Amino acid sequence: MRWPTLLLMAALGDCFGPSTTSGAGATSTGGTGTTGASGTGGTGGAGACNTTTTCADCKVCALNGPCAALWGACNASSACSAIDQCLPTCAGDAICESDCYANNPGGASDYKAANQCVYCAQCSKECPGQCK
Repeated sequence: MRWPTLLLMAALGDCFGPSTTSGAGATSTGGTGTTGASGTGGTGGAGACNTTTTCADCKVCALNGPCAALWGACNASSACSAIDQCLPTCAGDAICESDCYANNPGGASDYKAANQCVYCAQCSKECPGQCK
């Protein structure tokens, strides 16, 4: 039942814009007299809400800050809102959850983007196991 709570929290404020965090690539030193090629990009840094200690506090921070634009897009979509209302009724049943998405295909990408912003990018430590 995490998303109905998020709906309420999102209604409290969506005046902040999105923020992203990304890691920096590394460079390596080559052999004698040459410089090596750049390395690949690093993993994303800690989320902007990493000062929170509970999942609930982190969700409030994420929805009112870095994830506000994504959550606003979901709220503006009736299909995304329908997914948000359907999933809590599934109580973890995978077939039911699949049906929620299948019955509202137009909202799936917005819902997943908002969910990943909150639970994967911003609150993965505070809300373990909820990043999907």
